[in-house]
Amino acid sequence: MTILLIGALGAVGRLLHRGLPEATGQQLIGVDRAPGADLRWDLDTVDYADPAVRATLTGADVVIHVATSPDPYADAAVHWQAVASATRLLQACNNTDVPAVLLPSSGWAEPAGLGLRQNSYGRSKQVLESLAAMYAQQPGRAAEALRIGWVPHHPDDLAGADPAIASSYWPADRVVSEFAAAVARLSSTISSAT
Repeated sequence: MTILLIGALGAVGRLLHRGLPEATGQQLIGVDRAPGADLRWDLDTVDYADPAVRATLTGADVVIHVATSPDPYADAAVHWQAVASATRLLQACNNTDVPAVLLPSSGWAEPAGLGLRQNSYGRSKQVLESLAAMYAQQPGRAAEALRIGWVPHHPDDLAGADPAIASSYWPADRVVSEFAAAVARLSSTISSAT
C-alpha cells in the first residue's frame, strides 16, 4: 500500500512522515510546497491534469491531507483557501480513483465542547468533514475527517500556549497512533467493499 501525505513538512506532517511508515508498514510519499519533501506541490496551484501528478495520485491507495493552517485565529481568507484547496484535491482524487482519503478536522468543528465560540477555522473543518462524507459515498471509496488535537511545531510551545488550545494537545505518539488507526479503518472499509 502507498500513502501519499500532503503537507509532509508541517507540524503534523513531519510526525507522520517519520512515524507512519513504521506504524503501518506502508510506503509513504511526502508532498509539500516547501523544499525537502519527496514531491513539491503547492495545493493552491498544482496542475492536477499534469501526467506526473495524475500518475502519483493513481498510484496512491490512501491520500492523507494535512496541509491546512493550524491557526484557529487566522484570517478567514486562510480558511476559505484551505477549503478550496481541499476541494480541488478531492476532485483530483476522485478523477484518479484514489480508494481512500483522510482529511484534517479538529474539535473546533464543534467548539462548544471546548468552551469556545465558532469561527471560520471551525466552519472550515465542518466543510472538510462534509467533503470526506461526500467522497465516501462514491462506490469503492472510503474517507474520514480525523479531529486532530493541537500539535505545536515544537513541544516547548506548549508552555506558553492559549489554555483553550493547550487542552487539546496531542503528543507525537498519539498523532502517529491516531493516523495509523484511521488508515487501518479506511483500508478495512475498502477491503470489505471489494
